[in-house]
Amino acid sequence: MSRFARAQSDVIGIVLLTAVVVILMALVGTTILATVDTQERPTADLKVSVNGTSGTITNVSIAHHGGTSLTADEVTVAFRANSTDRVPLTDFTEQQGDSDSIFNPGERWGYNLTTSELLRVVIAHGPTSTVLADHECDVPTTVGYTRC
Repeated sequence: MSRFARAQSDVIGIVLLTAVVVILMALVGTTILATVDTQERPTADLKVSVNGTSGTITNVSIAHHGGTSLTADEVTVAFRANSTDRVPLTDFTEQQGDSDSIFNPGERWGYNLTTSELLRVVIAHGPTSTVLADHECDVPTTVGYTRC
């Protein structure tokens, strides 16, 4: 038998096996990258203030000072005093703004709430589970608005 008549099955097998592995890795990588959440997290400069009389909070206001505009039905506000209440932003009254369902920079929305306890206000964006603001508000000692 001539030395040039030998079969090349070893080399062809290695090349085919390498090609199969590369193709499988490309498919797995594409699948993993396709399932990554690409939704951008909103950023907003939200300021909270409370209004009330001496010793009692009667109203909470949230002012949007800049950043991403927020769709009201995607935002939840949690009030923690002696209990925790979660209120959608759609339940708030627009105190300053264009009266649509988008919370834009320059707008102020308010909610009537009565408590005489230290109040913690946590504002969260539901679809991205992003905490937009977290403020503790002291009970006012005078009549009027107090920034938290």
